[in-house]
Amino acid sequence: MVEINKKFGFYGTINNSFNAIDTQKIWDVVTQKLEEIYPNKTEDEIFEFLNAKTGRHFADELLDAPEEIPINVLMMKIAMLNKLKMAKWWAYHYGISMAFAMLDKRELFKAAIRNEMRKRQIKELVISVVGCGTGKIWPTPESWLESENTTTEEMHFMWGYIQDKLHKKNDRGNNRILI
Repeated sequence: MVEINKKFGFYGTINNSFNAIDTQKIWDVVTQKLEEIYPNKTEDEIFEFLNAKTGRHFADELLDAPEEIPINVLMMKIAMLNKLKMAKWWAYHYGISMAFAMLDKRELFKAAIRNEMRKRQIKELVISVVGCGTGKIWPTPESWLESENTTTEEMHFMWGYIQDKLHKKNDRGNNRILI
C-alpha cells in the first residue's frame, strides 16, 4: 500500500497553503473525486499520481489565483474536475502526449456553436439553456463557450440541443450537418 507523501507532491504543496486538518480534508476529497472519475484506477495508482511531481503541479494549478485561495474555492475547483480536465495530468504522469482528438473535438464544437450563435434566436436559446445574465455564473453565452470550465460534453449537449431546435423549425433539416 502506497503511503501519503506528506513532504512533496500534492499533499506537500497543499500543506504549504493550509493547516494539517484542512490539508487532510482536501486530500480526502481529491482522492474520492479521482476514484469517481477513474473507477478503474486503484487507490495505490491514485496515491502514486498525487505523490509524484505531477501531483505537485496539479496542486499548483488548483491553487493558482492572484491571492491566497480559500478552502471553499479550492473544494469547488476539485468538485468541477472531470475526466477531460484530468486527461493532461494523467498523460503527463505517464510521460505521454495527450490525444489531440480531444482538443480538436472541443474546438469543433466551439466553432460550430459560435457560428450558429450569430443568429439571434440561437443566441437566445443558448442564453436560456446556460442561464446567462447579470449575477449569474455566465454573464454571456460567449463567456460560457470560452471558459475552461465548460466541458466538451457540455458543448456536445448544447450542439445537439441547437440542432434539435433547428431541425424541428426546419422540417426538412437537410441543410444542417449533425456531428
